[in-house]
Amino acid sequence: MSIPEILADYEDLEHADLLAVLEYAMCLSQVKRIELLTAA
Repeated sequence: MSIPEILADYEDLEHADLLAVLEYAMCLSQVKRIELLTAA
């Protein structure tokens, strides 16, 4: 799905919103390790 298609389907979103999501996903993909918290 392209950015214009997503924007057409979700009128509240702006182009900058999608770019921010992609940047966030890029940062998450660089995480090497995640430690899960256990319930106390």
